[in-house]
Amino acid sequence: MGIDAILRNIQDSCDNFITENMNSILVELEKNKTNIDSDFTNTIIDNIEKKSWGVYVFYINPKKTISTFEQLNDLWQTDKNGKRLHSSKVIKGRFKSLNSGESICFYIGKSEDIASRIKQHINQQTKYTTYSLKLSEHDRLHEENSFSYSYYVIKENPEEDIKDGMKCLLVTLEKTLRHKLRPVIGKQ
Repeated sequence: MGIDAILRNIQDSCDNFITENMNSILVELEKNKTNIDSDFTNTIIDNIEKKSWGVYVFYINPKKTISTFEQLNDLWQTDKNGKRLHSSKVIKGRFKSLNSGESICFYIGKSEDIASRIKQHINQQTKYTTYSLKLSEHDRLHEENSFSYSYYVIKENPEEDIKDGMKCLLVTLEKTLRHKLRPVIGKQ
């Protein structure tokens, strides 16, 4: 069997898993939705086992409608002191009005340690170059909005010999969810 056939088999297996499980993945994401405290210091993520591989989703819950891309982009790019914040970009092509009272997909990611990665996205400061949301630093956006996160665990601490296959599955699931949920921040 040639390399192209092997790669197609791997991708087909990932696609089939996601197709067969998408409804239960979406139900699990809804079930695992957890509010982030308003000062971002008391968010404890202790219900996810260490080294759990999977995807996570952040949601924004506007208290006041954000009706334009420019409005969200401005709130996202600078803090209360006018300091430029360096984190993921707002995607103009995905923006639609963020209506008050709606929970809207804000960001989607994947990780080989979901709990640790969610903590980074919430608490990491913008002075660090690690790619993350750095939510706690975006104080202008906190004034009129709240945030929550969710996750879907594919496997806890997978055996060494299946980790490469797991990586393919993670990438494919993240891409599929990004297409389905259309987050306003992050990769295009």
